[in-house]
Amino acid sequence: MMLKEHLQNADPAIARVILSLAKGALQVKRFFYTTIHQTGTKNQYGEEQLELDTAADRYWVELLEKVDDVKTIVTEEREGILETGRTRGLGIALDPMDGVSSMETNLSLGPIFGIFKNGIMTGPETKIIAAMYILYGPLTTLVYSVGKGTHEFVLQEDGSWKLRRENIKIPEGKIYVPSGTRDKYVPDHETLMQRLEKEGYKIRCVGAMIADVNNILVHGGFYCYPKLKDNPEGKIRLLFECLPMAFLVEQAGGYASDGQQRMLDIKPVKPNQKSPIYIGSHDLVKAIQVR
Repeated sequence: MMLKEHLQNADPAIARVILSLAKGALQVKRFFYTTIHQTGTKNQYGEEQLELDTAADRYWVELLEKVDDVKTIVTEEREGILETGRTRGLGIALDPMDGVSSMETNLSLGPIFGIFKNGIMTGPETKIIAAMYILYGPLTTLVYSVGKGTHEFVLQEDGSWKLRRENIKIPEGKIYVPSGTRDKYVPDHETLMQRLEKEGYKIRCVGAMIADVNNILVHGGFYCYPKLKDNPEGKIRLLFECLPMAFLVEQAGGYASDGQQRMLDIKPVKPNQKSPIYIGSHDLVKAIQVR
């Protein structure tokens, strides 16, 4: 089954956004051959930008601005919320190229998208209703959910997308991906890491959230970037990464939290908000409590 057919029963506006983004995947892949240097600029978090960051950001924003169903856009590479001028429509939050530093070592990377109801992406009425990511690896894959399971498609030579796995279910696996500097761990998190090591959990780390969570979707276990002694908010962005990935993982039977509460219950108060995150196999992650 192809992606367009698979989306026939989805909300038409959401389907059009997903298909538009899917169509753009080949063009963004071409950027890999021409945009490999640093720009000399930094994003809103003070991080060095690569040409691939800025090229992908420009491309996705320009593409989304042309989709009639999009009202607002927020991107990791820019400050504030972009208004398309439409009075109605969806809100799109995106990390234009998660894991871009992996380019140097030829590891997997790709964009993450969250789709929000009524163009609202901050405040108590914020509600994520769909999410997807495109992973550039040995295969180029697209993983999406509109609230009816999580599904994976593979990019074909003609630019179409063919179903690879439908209704993915995360097993209760025994791999984990720890992030952050160990000497900065808070006591609860350090205790958790020690317990997992004693129980025989194995570290499997690519170094890009998108690739590591994709691995968890297949094998189970969990990914985390915890609160740290000197950084209680962690590093991962709530709108661009945490909420979209939480939506996809929960639709695959998993769970995501900030160590104390369900990730999808957290309402962003600002576009660039960060959050600790634990995400993966349901029973394992739901039992985690980190103060």
